[in-house]
Amino acid sequence: MAKYRFSAMRFLVVGLAALAVVGLGCGSGGTDDVSPTAEPTASRPAATASPTPGAAATPTAAPSPTPAESQAAGDGGVSVAVGAGSMARYLVNEQLARLNSPIDAIGVTEKVEGAIVFGADGAVDSARSRIIVDMASLRSDSDRRDGYVRNNTLETGKYPTAELVVKRLTGLPWPLPSSGEASFDIIGDMTIHGVTKELTWRATAQFGEGSVSGQAETNFTFDTFDMDIPRVFVVVSVEDNIRLEIDFEAAVSGG
Repeated sequence: MAKYRFSAMRFLVVGLAALAVVGLGCGSGGTDDVSPTAEPTASRPAATASPTPGAAATPTAAPSPTPAESQAAGDGGVSVAVGAGSMARYLVNEQLARLNSPIDAIGVTEKVEGAIVFGADGAVDSARSRIIVDMASLRSDSDRRDGYVRNNTLETGKYPTAELVVKRLTGLPWPLPSSGEASFDIIGDMTIHGVTKELTWRATAQFGEGSVSGQAETNFTFDTFDMDIPRVFVVVSVEDNIRLEIDFEAAVSGG
């Protein structure tokens, strides 16, 4: 298997933005409850750790076939399994009281897993097609923000994950190509904080032999998932638009 990289759902995961931003400027009091970035736009957290100097690079092992993949291969279908290197992020624009210009609050997690399974006719098997994101592992540039989001906004003790159940893809070539690029939509039911809504993700993917990589994104307002726009004195304003992105690196099997 190779890898599949959807680089930008510029959200899905998927409801993460709405949630994480609720704690953008929230803390226990005082104007230093939120630690803004030095630059006008917050830097995106690094996706991977830096290698140890002098250490030889270790190839990323291909994920073992899941039952869904094995069954897809057996019935003439195709499975696209999310592998290491995938990540999800939220982005929400905010204006902090002590900054002259608005910034994007950005939270990222690499704990993304799942697969999309296609039947032999190219139809999505929604019963076996889901992407799951670990909400408690979202990290931004502010520990205070992250703690507020986990405890008060996402309530990760009750709702530890966000889940996208993929129902269909429109505009995707079938059979899946082994080279080239394609743009398409991913339509599925997103569940965040106990609320499920249908979302459409705009995606672009690059295809290879046994692999696909790409970017997907969606956006929505706070009330889509029954979230309140944060009202904290250190935050002058928060844009009512949550952007979710997901970067996928995935292996293709079956067919």
